[in-house]
Amino acid sequence: IVSDSCLDFSPEEMKAKGVELVPINTVMDEVEYGVNREKISLEDFFQKIKEGARPTTVAANPADYQDFFEKFLKAGKDLLYIAFSSGLSSSYANARLAIEDLKGTYPDWKIGLVDTRSASVIESLVLAMALREQAAGKTMDQVVDYLEEKIPYTKVEFIIDDLFHLERGGRISKTKAIFGTALKVVPILSMDLEGKLYLSESVRGRKKALGTILSHLKENIDPDLYDEVYVSYSSSGKEAASLKEAIEALGFKV
Repeated sequence: IVSDSCLDFSPEEMKAKGVELVPINTVMDEVEYGVNREKISLEDFFQKIKEGARPTTVAANPADYQDFFEKFLKAGKDLLYIAFSSGLSSSYANARLAIEDLKGTYPDWKIGLVDTRSASVIESLVLAMALREQAAGKTMDQVVDYLEEKIPYTKVEFIIDDLFHLERGGRISKTKAIFGTALKVVPILSMDLEGKLYLSESVRGRKKALGTILSHLKENIDPDLYDEVYVSYSSSGKEAASLKEAIEALGFKV
């Protein structure tokens, strides 16, 4: 099982899990950061953004995927790729093209592909689900079927500091960004079933936004389907720790 660098597990966690990652790196101020590239701390990364840097991602192309996948196939291993959302990047489509080519070259090996239709924390969750099913002795087809069944029931909500990120991405107008900032409006974003971002709600004040996310969790999670919750953050570990405690108080594994 392999994945890509759009998820949230640390390099140390990935090494412990024995999972290699396809590089989907970030370019900022003409410097490429990420797997096998320049390193930067999260604190410095987000500080650069606050100072006006505009990062962009570098999608892996079909040749990159083919080279990455082929080393496992040459070693006689079947391969399952847990992929970054097809709704956010061309990477998934590029991986599919590479896999179709490789199937012709390696007809005796199984090559699987799962579109997580998400990124970051949910992509991490889906990978963990796949690894648990694999450890339980499930076949690749069984793992893929399990993930395809569960992925539509995964849910992510998150807040951002800067409305102008949405404005630059064309999701809100500049006027809304200006007035929303003045009114201390905090957007709550989510992802739809196609793996695309959308603005689900806006509330005034960060504390209220976090409370809204917690309220949504209580209303929508179905423990009979899945009861595991991941909390991820970019620059506010204190808030994330507080949210984690609140979710654990509801009886969920975080």
